[in-house]
Amino acid sequence: MTPNPPKPKEFKGHTDRVCSICVAGEAEAALLYTGSEDGTVRSWNIDTCEMKKEYKGHKGAVSSIFVSEDNLLSASADKTVIHWNLAGEVQKVYTDFYDAPRSVCTSGETMVVGGVDGLLKVFTLGGEGTATSEIEAHHDVVSCVVYNASEEGGSQLFSGSYDKTIKSWDVGAGTVGQVFQGHDNHVRSIAFGSGGTILFSGARDETVRMWNIADGRPLLVLRMPHMVNAITMAGNNLFCGFVDGRVRVVLVKEVQALLTTFKSENKSVFEAKKKEVEAKLEKQIKRMKKQNEKKIQEMMPKPAEGGEEGAEKAEGDEDEEAAAPEEPAEGGEAEEARIQEMQEKMQQEVEQQAENMRRQLALRVGDFEKTRDRALVVSPALLQDGESRLVQLLPYEVPSVLAMCTAGKTLFIAADNEVIKTNAKLNVINV
Repeated sequence: MTPNPPKPKEFKGHTDRVCSICVAGEAEAALLYTGSEDGTVRSWNIDTCEMKKEYKGHKGAVSSIFVSEDNLLSASADKTVIHWNLAGEVQKVYTDFYDAPRSVCTSGETMVVGGVDGLLKVFTLGGEGTATSEIEAHHDVVSCVVYNASEEGGSQLFSGSYDKTIKSWDVGAGTVGQVFQGHDNHVRSIAFGSGGTILFSGARDETVRMWNIADGRPLLVLRMPHMVNAITMAGNNLFCGFVDGRVRVVLVKEVQALLTTFKSENKSVFEAKKKEVEAKLEKQIKRMKKQNEKKIQEMMPKPAEGGEEGAEKAEGDEDEEAAAPEEPAEGGEAEEARIQEMQEKMQQEVEQQAENMRRQLALRVGDFEKTRDRALVVSPALLQDGESRLVQLLPYEVPSVLAMCTAGKTLFIAADNEVIKTNAKLNVINV
């Protein structure tokens, strides 16, 4: 019997739902930051759960916060983004928005804001306060914007949207890189793994998906029992928060091992299928050529009839024919030329048909390759609590997981108007 987990610590003080959380700061000085629909941002002592500071300035719900060095950014339904220093002083209020900003992040001096209107707006921290550029990124709410800060990903920006897509961007040029398509409902959260080469996404279609960042190819679809509200990466594990208030952990190393096996088996099936269709094609071409040769033989002039008697008669008539003036066979040369032309034409048609058939084979092989590279879909049967080697259930339950973040081996879960602190190592390997 699994022992009951220790009672998690709670960060209480907000009067409305907590929608965004993050941890920032060095080691023991790190603080938890929370943004709430009550219009405030707060910082907390991670060990004691005591509030350190309250940031007041918004007149609407805070939907997203981001902390970097001495900068705190908060996006709100009041159509503003406020830039604070960590001491709580307002540095600038950004108001250059058509609709409410929904998500915010920075890289260096560049701030990117994703809006309810589907736009990405780019600002310079400490600049004039107006957007330096505007990208028509999505057809619906931009729910999350995150920079892939790894060496492999550089400073590439990724955005997830209610239009069911994720996109990568060159912010400076304002151009889209990859478009990750496959979700059937709102994308709520994204995270990076494997040194920034893999993208994870969680959505309201009850799936968590794994993508190859380089080419946008889907690698894995995990069908979950409920809609996904938030995901966050810690070590080799992906924590997934659901509307049912539970947190499940995807063991990424186990998933990658399964994908390696799947890819190998799929390749074997592909090669066998390719050989099968190639053999069938060559057999069909061979049969077609044989039929053509038969038709050509039938067109050839037949030898004179009569056997030996005809031959003897022909010998007896040789002297008479020799004495008679030579006359060309009526239409003989023209007939031979016509037959030869028809034979050449038939041969060309057969070769053309063979070429067309080989082209069709190449198209079929291309279809097989797409099938070979399809994403692995793991069904709900493999995700039963406590039974799957890919996914484990944490023994905590809250009304609904709204946001999550990790710091070391600690998992923070935003649930309703409070945040709980749990031991993320519980029931999880390789954290």
